[in-house]
Amino acid sequence: MTRENFKEIRKLFAKAHYAGRKNLVYLREDIGNIIQNNITSEKKIEGLLDQLLDCLYLGIGEEEFKKLNRYYTTINKDHATFYQRSYQDIVEEI
Repeated sequence: MTRENFKEIRKLFAKAHYAGRKNLVYLREDIGNIIQNNITSEKKIEGLLDQLLDCLYLGIGEEEFKKLNRYYTTINKDHATFYQRSYQDIVEEI
């Protein structure tokens, strides 16, 4: 890998990290709303969990993931367990 390629990869990662952090602000709001209002929409919760799993690859969103998945355990324990395993796989990978 050339020095220029490495610089370009670093730039791309920095842009992705910045975008992920901006998106995380909105995800936090959604998580707070779901928990505060006892929303039980599995589709909504799983959509957020999927986004948070993606954020983990950027080194962000771990606290938010854990918070939402703990809440999800009270709604669908089997699916929350699946998400916990997915989280573990990612953490071990990165």
